[in-house]
Amino acid sequence: MIKLKGKTAADWFTDNDLLGDRQPGIETDTLRMKVGNGVDLYNDLPYFQGEGASIQTFQIVTASLAMGATEQASLNIAKCFQLLEIDADKYSRVRLYKTGAAAVADTARLFSDRSFVGTQHKMIIDTELTVGTGLTWVPSPAPFGHNADLPITDEIYYTVENQSGSTGVITIDLLVLVYVK
Repeated sequence: MIKLKGKTAADWFTDNDLLGDRQPGIETDTLRMKVGNGVDLYNDLPYFQGEGASIQTFQIVTASLAMGATEQASLNIAKCFQLLEIDADKYSRVRLYKTGAAAVADTARLFSDRSFVGTQHKMIIDTELTVGTGLTWVPSPAPFGHNADLPITDEIYYTVENQSGSTGVITIDLLVLVYVK
């Protein structure tokens, strides 16, 4: 299991934590990362310089949606990534899919239906950012995502449902570790 830990750079410096072997520590303000070895304290670890890997934020901004309405579209993220965090500015439900066909096939399924019939292997996440869960979701372990269209592209497909109680635009930030762009 991957354990993700996030703090500001100043907090990391002050706390100087011991990260477990291969445990990432993410600076939430700089988006830089160190990976623990189980021996050295945070301040003694080098920053992660993985070949082609980087932490990036991708934003979804919907049109104005009525309560209970959904928007479905796609976002260029990467061929392979790991989802670290989702932040929303309003209560909402977010689904991410590996293929456009899975997103289209899933449009008839109500957001209250968690059965995933026919789409379970093509879905990356299905989560609610509502009362009780707050507007931030940090999955543990962090799920891997990839495009499964043929030919493979950088597209990831999404559906957002407005659960805020009023009509409005919803902004969703996806914090991801991009492996292959």
